[in-house]
Amino acid sequence: MHDFRRRLVAASATLSLFLSPALAAAQEDTGLFMNILPPGNRGYLNSGEALEYLDNGTLPPNVDDQRPLYAALTYAPQSLVDEDLLDYFKPAPIARPEDGFGQSPAPARPGVSIVRDEFGVPHIEARRRPDIMYGIGLAAAWDRLFAMDLARRAGRGRLSEFVGNDPFIMSQDEGIYAFSGYDDADLQQQYDDLIASSGSLGKRADQDIENFVAGINSFITWVNQNRLGRAPAEYIGLEKPVERFEKIDILAVAVLLEFLFGSGGGGEHTNALLLQKLQGDLGATDGKALWNDLRALEEPESSATTDLSFPYHVQGTIDPDAVAMPDLGSVVSAPFVQFTGPMPAQENSFIDTRFLQRKGPHPSMSNFLAVTAQNAVGDHPILVGGPQSAYLVPELLFEFSAKGGGFHTRGVAPLGTPYVVLGRGRNYAWTATAGGSDNTDVRAEKLCEPDGVTPVTINSKGYIFNDVCLPMFERVDTWCVGPGQSDPTWCDSRPDNVTAVVQRTQHGLVFARATVGGVPVALVKQRTSFFKEGLNALAFQRINKKTATARTFERSISMVPGSFNWVYVNEEELFYYHSGLVPIRAEGVDLTMPTWGTGEWEWKGVVPASQHPKELEPAKGYFTSWNNKPARGWQAADSNYSFSSVHRVDMLEVRLKDALDGGPVSVTDMVSIMGDAAHTDLRGQELLPTALAMIGTEPGLETVLGILSDWVDAGAMRRDRDNSGEYDHTSAVAIMDAWFPEMIDATVGPQLSSYYGDIPLGFDDKPSAIGSAYQSGYYGIIDKTMRMAAGEPVAGPYQVLRCADGTASGCRAALVSSLQAAVSDLTTQFSSSDPANWSVDPTSEDIEFRAFGLVEVAPMPWQNRPTFQQVVQVERKK
Repeated sequence: MHDFRRRLVAASATLSLFLSPALAAAQEDTGLFMNILPPGNRGYLNSGEALEYLDNGTLPPNVDDQRPLYAALTYAPQSLVDEDLLDYFKPAPIARPEDGFGQSPAPARPGVSIVRDEFGVPHIEARRRPDIMYGIGLAAAWDRLFAMDLARRAGRGRLSEFVGNDPFIMSQDEGIYAFSGYDDADLQQQYDDLIASSGSLGKRADQDIENFVAGINSFITWVNQNRLGRAPAEYIGLEKPVERFEKIDILAVAVLLEFLFGSGGGGEHTNALLLQKLQGDLGATDGKALWNDLRALEEPESSATTDLSFPYHVQGTIDPDAVAMPDLGSVVSAPFVQFTGPMPAQENSFIDTRFLQRKGPHPSMSNFLAVTAQNAVGDHPILVGGPQSAYLVPELLFEFSAKGGGFHTRGVAPLGTPYVVLGRGRNYAWTATAGGSDNTDVRAEKLCEPDGVTPVTINSKGYIFNDVCLPMFERVDTWCVGPGQSDPTWCDSRPDNVTAVVQRTQHGLVFARATVGGVPVALVKQRTSFFKEGLNALAFQRINKKTATARTFERSISMVPGSFNWVYVNEEELFYYHSGLVPIRAEGVDLTMPTWGTGEWEWKGVVPASQHPKELEPAKGYFTSWNNKPARGWQAADSNYSFSSVHRVDMLEVRLKDALDGGPVSVTDMVSIMGDAAHTDLRGQELLPTALAMIGTEPGLETVLGILSDWVDAGAMRRDRDNSGEYDHTSAVAIMDAWFPEMIDATVGPQLSSYYGDIPLGFDDKPSAIGSAYQSGYYGIIDKTMRMAAGEPVAGPYQVLRCADGTASGCRAALVSSLQAAVSDLTTQFSSSDPANWSVDPTSEDIEFRAFGLVEVAPMPWQNRPTFQQVVQVERKK
């Protein structure tokens, strides 16, 4: 940081912002439109502002002004009134504010107006569509240029080339190369093919992106006229040039977003390894039975967003000839990206290089709850929801309003993309959660050598398809990774100390080598959205223009290639749709194991849009989603073991159902339900009632059991509502945290402990600085085995998985012994046997905003909640 300041002092020229006169506008909204996106909209500091920040901690306006509103929900009263909403959300009108201010970082095209509201959100207006897109690009660059630059490089797997030698950045580049492995020629080919094959929508997308990029580059031109004074301060600190954007950069960002949020499946080789180990230890029958129990492919007790049935991924008769089971221990996967020359010394960067971190095997974090007009106070649907796209400063999402040229919309776009992806129109709103459906399969390519002479080895570069030996595509990329900002000349004499090797078949990227029955194979991931990430532009250009009915929304959102759960409301309708290109597998394929890629078992197209999970005006009166099962019959992706009898969405589901039992709900009711769920411990809500009932009373544990019981009765929350500095039920929280790992080991550990490292399911996704929690864990396994042992009615009982020995007495004994172990651990930790002295420090779980650049902001209390969140109730225009 000191070195960074030195460069700024040496090179900065402080510039004042130009503020244009406020522009008046008539209010057009009918109904309630609010949102929140912490920490703030602004993500730009020039060198003078950066020096002021480093010297005095002073930030310009709108960098950190939404974080206090967001954090305040922790302390919200149990009963909210309408006026309270402004304590937690900001208004979200489309119309420009009457008392707003303009910022003109670069000469805008004539006819383009950019006016900012009190939160710094730009309201872009123009009469012509090209000018609207130009204005969006200009505003986006002003607020997010450096972050956009990082994103376009990350989408290529070349972020390390820009940031330097950081282990996490190197692993991030590795992940992108394993996901897509595109170079600029690939991106250009995809872009050209998309435009050429999409008719008028493709031409319009090309024009939009061209004008959007022109807006970005107008800001860059202005910056480079006085780089040391105008450039975002991070460029000065890294001593990096500010380079112009190209149209394919926008596609590179789309690749990154698909990698982070839009794909599912591709874990068949992991399934094979687990099944082989289980069957090797337990025998073919019991091993497969335990594997089926763990898999939760179609768990009848798992909460689903729609109760309608949409059968998908349903296993038919398996043809053994279709299955390519890797020989145990034969799978070898070399890194895609690795150092081949001298490695520079590591150094700490002012950029928090965890900003793209994915959490666990199913990294989804978003939620929504929505009710129909019939179930809403005010007789119009209510929506509360949004994406959890990680807590960053500045955010991955950029908020703006666009009016004119056919646009009438406001919301957020992932940085570096030109359309509102989640937000609102004049009289409608929509949002999404990640879906995780199975759009990726592992193929085993039987190897050969195209010359027909060279002996076949596990490293052969040809593969057999339809009895013909085809050469693999291979490309070797090289670049230099230096130590970071301290020595930008390090690479001058070392131009290629990093090498990335891309090998592709017609199915996709080669990610490993193995043998099947002793025969050398290449393992490939075949993904439906491969070379199709750009399809998103076709969908959102339509939604941003006008989407007045659920039917028009469906026609547009069905074009999205990634797997997402979408909810839409207008003044009358509530609609849900699950998007994504999901393949139709050939008959005979084992849906959970690797399949031969030799030509006999090819996909038979994709599931038609009409057969995707969807529902208009749900019979139950509401929708909830927290990355859970989309619909009955829509089975979990091969890599997803979390659609069990207990899921994070249950924290929303039970509260909303209970509220609706009392009649229609209000907007403030919906916000309270969301806020309570955001502070709930899923284990306390779903597992403790059964565990406490099974234990009953136990000498020596009476006080502990009473504390836990009181906590359950109070909602099992991890919340400091009175802002006292400790959780309201801090002893219960401490006991739960200590007990759950012991509970796993005592109840199902006897069967599963030998396979903990092989089961693609986290133990306990408990609260942490990342913000999200309880997506992936042993919650359903513990729940169902306990209820089975207790003799409760269970739908879809496990075949062989049990709580301890499967009896009520045996399960109870395991629960008691594990609780006693937790009590002993807490007594030692706090040097006291009095539970009143046991606690969890709430600040140890505070959410940290990870730096996407120079700025750091204070942490805030933990909440399990979207980062961008809307509160909407549309009314008819009077």
